[in-house]
Amino acid sequence: GFTVSLLNLTEEKEIPDDASIVVISLPQADLTETEADLIDAFVKGGGDLMVFDGTLSPTSLPVLYSYLKEWGADVQADMVLDADYNINEEPDILAQLTDSDVNSALDSKTDMVLVTPNAKSITAKLDSSVTDRTIETLMESRDTAYAKVLTDETEYDSYAKADGDTDGPFALATLSTYTGNDDGGQVFVCSAALMMTDDLMSASSLLNRSFLSNVVSEMQPDLDVVTIAAKSLSAEPLIAGTTAQFVIFLLLALFPLALFGTGIAVFFRRRKL
Repeated sequence: GFTVSLLNLTEEKEIPDDASIVVISLPQADLTETEADLIDAFVKGGGDLMVFDGTLSPTSLPVLYSYLKEWGADVQADMVLDADYNINEEPDILAQLTDSDVNSALDSKTDMVLVTPNAKSITAKLDSSVTDRTIETLMESRDTAYAKVLTDETEYDSYAKADGDTDGPFALATLSTYTGNDDGGQVFVCSAALMMTDDLMSASSLLNRSFLSNVVSEMQPDLDVVTIAAKSLSAEPLIAGTTAQFVIFLLLALFPLALFGTGIAVFFRRRKL
């Protein structure tokens, strides 16, 4: 329901008056002070900003990170991992919703999961001197998560938890609201940009699409955001737990063998009659 266009602030020097949301996704270069000022004026004038960061972005973006910190979202130079709750491997962690009122519309989907690959942690806290904005955490890792320090040159030999790693849980997505006027611009920060990949957004068993659509609806309450999950025509693998696997083994292997053995025994017994 949105018209999307690319915006190069370095060349255009302004944000269009009819823009509703400015999106920065996996930035590879830092903002200039002028660009940060333009974005700040846009948000305080009632516009909304969505920033999707992650470990695929450089860890040194001082202007952008300093600006986000002004909104209470202090993005850390680390990688969040979880050996217990993940898909395939530790960086593909399973996140969870907080009990924020913003997430209340998703209460009926609590049986679905959020996959948030290659996430950084966010320290969600406003300076005590700031009185014209609020911040709340919308998505977080589980208690079993841990974070490793990340630099632009970091290479991990193992994702296993080691001494010095920080224990979770960690904030992964926050929403800040400007209260300095009646327009109420908002800043959404998500440290797991790869949760927006086509595969994850189109998976009907995941909460990724619904979560992001709900955030957009919160930021743009005057617009009806309608999402229709794509129907897959390909067969998806059935993932069975340990108990289910044991039951399937009984039904497909042990029971037929037992019946076969019983049949042989009956056959030989009748031959002797």
